[in-house]
Amino acid sequence: TSTERSKTTYLNAIGSMTETRSAPAGQPTVTAASVNLPRSDFLKRFKDENPGSKDPDEQTLEKWANYELENVRKRVASACGMKSSDERVVVGIYLDSAADVAVAGVAPAVSSSIGTSLVSHAKEIAIGVLALVSLFMVSTMVRKSGPAGSPSFAGAGGLTGAFGGLLDARSVASFSGDDDVAAVVGGGHAAMEGIELDDDSFKAQQMVEQVTSMVQENPDAAASLIKRWLNK
Repeated sequence: TSTERSKTTYLNAIGSMTETRSAPAGQPTVTAASVNLPRSDFLKRFKDENPGSKDPDEQTLEKWANYELENVRKRVASACGMKSSDERVVVGIYLDSAADVAVAGVAPAVSSSIGTSLVSHAKEIAIGVLALVSLFMVSTMVRKSGPAGSPSFAGAGGLTGAFGGLLDARSVASFSGDDDVAAVVGGGHAAMEGIELDDDSFKAQQMVEQVTSMVQENPDAAASLIKRWLNK
């Protein structure tokens, strides 16, 4: 006969688990965080919340800004994955002069832009000045040459009939209402009919014709002439 024997044993032990973590290459480790905010920003916000008040002193501004700084500190700590109470998160205020520089630069910028505009439109300005001078001389001549009762400028017809070729009927504008331009001097060498001129009036008429001719034929030279007058 055959005999078979077996023996079973049990090993009692505490279960265990092994966990392995690995950080991928390039992942940064936050060691500290520091943020500085400009003082002018807090000063501006203080004035916006307290309109009409004077500039606060350092103690008042610091007391008011501490609440905002604490909120910023919490947001920075949260973004860095750190606790808000962690002393490695630092938030402060630094003095800046950006506001003063901006205010100081306003006047030079404005004057520079005005100078640039005058230079770029020098020709148009010169022609406009010459046209105004011509119109003023014509009006002066009319006052000297007219009768005691000043003539009524009813329209273009009266002016054209009185002064012949000196004024172009097509260039005379309306004298009523809020028109900006009263009249434009036209060219022409025809003598005025029906009016006797003295030497001064005749010279003034010739000067008007010469200036008008220069503006029409050579505006660049007219602009240069105005520049020389202004420089003097």
